[in-house]
Amino acid sequence: MKCLLFGLVVFLVPLLIKGEFPDCETTFLEQGQTSCIDNTDGIQHDLDSTWINSQCYKCHCSSVGMTCCDTIVPPNNPNPKLCTVQYDYDTCQARVVNRDDPSLPC
Repeated sequence: MKCLLFGLVVFLVPLLIKGEFPDCETTFLEQGQTSCIDNTDGIQHDLDSTWINSQCYKCHCSSVGMTCCDTIVPPNNPNPKLCTVQYDYDTCQARVVNRDDPSLPC
């Protein structure tokens, strides 16, 4: 029952906050585990901690498990043949740029 409730909270709370379906993943802790390891960076985090990893996923470690949700909302790409989405993991932002010359916006 505790896992079901946690799953509902993990799924519904981001929807209410962002108003859309974020890219989230949950890893449940095995019995006796006292920390979480970020699957992206391999860094160990204490229970009840929150962080943003190198791929801009906001993660939270709880006694039930670790949930990580993408913080970058991909922009609408009006013309996929001419444009592409460029991700900046230093600023956790994305923008649509010209496919042939990424220095130009699209």
